[in-house]
Amino acid sequence: MSLNKLKNLIGQSSLSENDKTYLLNLFSKAEDDHLSDITSLFEENPDLIKQLLEIYKLKEEAITKKDEKLWREVVNRELNLIKNADL
Repeated sequence: MSLNKLKNLIGQSSLSENDKTYLLNLFSKAEDDHLSDITSLFEENPDLIKQLLEIYKLKEEAITKKDEKLWREVVNRELNLIKNADL
C-alpha cells in the first residue's frame, strides 16, 4: 500500500519521467515501514521529493568520484535541509 501511495506522490512531483522512474526503483527496494515514514514525510512536504533526489544523486557522484570534499558538502546540505525542515 505504501509503495502505491508513494508512487502517486512522486508521480505528482515536478521531476522528469526518468527521475520519477529512478526514484521509484530506488524506493521499491525499501521495507514497508521505511516507505510509510518517507510517504508521510513527502505528504507533509512534497518539495522534499526533489531535494532528496538531488542529494542522493550527489552522494552517488561523490562516491563514484571518490570526492571527499563533495561528500562533506552534500552531507552538510542534507543536515541543513533536515534542520530547517518543518517536520
